[in-house]
Amino acid sequence: CDEVCSGFTCPAHYVLRADAAITQGNTRNQCCEKVCSDFSCPAHYVLKEGSAAIRGYFGDLCCDKACSDFNCPAHHALKTGAAFIRGNTDGQCCDKICSDYSCPTHYSLKSGASEIRAWSDDQCCDKKFCSAYSCPAHFVRKSGASSIHAWSRDRCCDRKICSAYSCPSLYSLKSGASEIRAWSDDKCCDKLCSDYSCPSHYSLKSGASEIRAWSDDKCCDKLCSDYSCPSHYALKSGAAAIRGNTD
Repeated sequence: CDEVCSGFTCPAHYVLRADAAITQGNTRNQCCEKVCSDFSCPAHYVLKEGSAAIRGYFGDLCCDKACSDFNCPAHHALKTGAAFIRGNTDGQCCDKICSDYSCPTHYSLKSGASEIRAWSDDQCCDKKFCSAYSCPAHFVRKSGASSIHAWSRDRCCDRKICSAYSCPSLYSLKSGASEIRAWSDDKCCDKLCSDYSCPSHYSLKSGASEIRAWSDDKCCDKLCSDYSCPSHYALKSGAAAIRGNTD
């Protein structure tokens, strides 16, 4: 009897001929056929699925087109690993990118949206917080704006009123500041007597740092130092530090 190929063991990347049971032989060339599993596909092609079982050894038989040189439409990008993905359609080769995504109210597209392969609120959008909102004239951002998730004047801004204004040193908010719609030193602040220069023989009133004024009569008290005492009287000891203008 002659040996037939059905009992022959083919090496890697070869399989028995389809008619091995009736084919006489005991060598690779007699009994085996090359399969696609180690075929080198050209650029932008990949081995077909199941290549280890496909008998043959040429491009059209062994290879499928890969996505690597597919032209995706606007607002799409090639899938990650496109060189290894079999396909030639938008759905097979492309992912939508966030640059054309419509974020909901109080959200904005993430930075670098044109590079993000996604299509959902959480993947494409960031919350808008009032800390980045530009309030219009006569308004200021609300306190705690960095934690307020909103994007409108009403939600993010307070009308400018003096009660929220920061006066400079030696000034104090005007009385009734919460009712004054303004935002400047001269309109919101009163100067305090604490920095006032009293003339000779005068001294700042007690509590000058709380007195909103800027004049001799409102900021200063007369001292006894140049008071003219009547006959048979003399100035008290320490008169230069005593506030008064009577005997």
